[in-house]
Amino acid sequence: MKKESKLKHLFVSLVMLGCSFGFTACDKNKDDPAKEPLLTDVYGNYLGKMTTAVTPATYDTGVSTEGEDISATVNNDTVTFAKFPVENIIKAILQDVPEEGVGAIIGLLGDVKYEIGYKAEFNAAKDGISMTFDPKPLILAVPTPTLTGEVQSVTVSVSADEKGSYAVEGKTLKFSIKVTGVTVDGDDFPVPPMTFSFNMNKK
Repeated sequence: MKKESKLKHLFVSLVMLGCSFGFTACDKNKDDPAKEPLLTDVYGNYLGKMTTAVTPATYDTGVSTEGEDISATVNNDTVTFAKFPVENIIKAILQDVPEEGVGAIIGLLGDVKYEIGYKAEFNAAKDGISMTFDPKPLILAVPTPTLTGEVQSVTVSVSADEKGSYAVEGKTLKFSIKVTGVTVDGDDFPVPPMTFSFNMNKK
């Protein structure tokens, strides 16, 4: 009888010990902050594509609607493009300039840096980050088509009507901005509305 009692006691002790480990593991997973997504998850370096849509689509500007390779860096409040693609903007402005002349001007512009401010918050499911963008005008010093060394000050007005999103699991950032107007040396310049859509993955 004593032997049987000892075995029962040992069995009960092992079961309780197993439950204790189980509860400990569950509590650890529950309280582990690494399991919870953070707003800082969106920070990092990105690679992806930027596509251009022109309104109306039949507007003849020579603008390319094919996706362009692009990279960006996201920090606590800004998306930074070290080399923002401005080719389609220049094509829309210089519609009467031959293609080789447009290419020469784009080459003279060099790398164009552009920054877009944003505010972030979690979505309802907390599996993604919603981003509200506040784009400022893009300022360009565009050489004149005659390439005489003179430049024209071009101000591109930009808006972001819809929120962007960052998927925590897929590490994918998506958002769009719109070109709503252009001035050249302070005068309004007719260009069609263009939407730039970004689809990028964090490296």
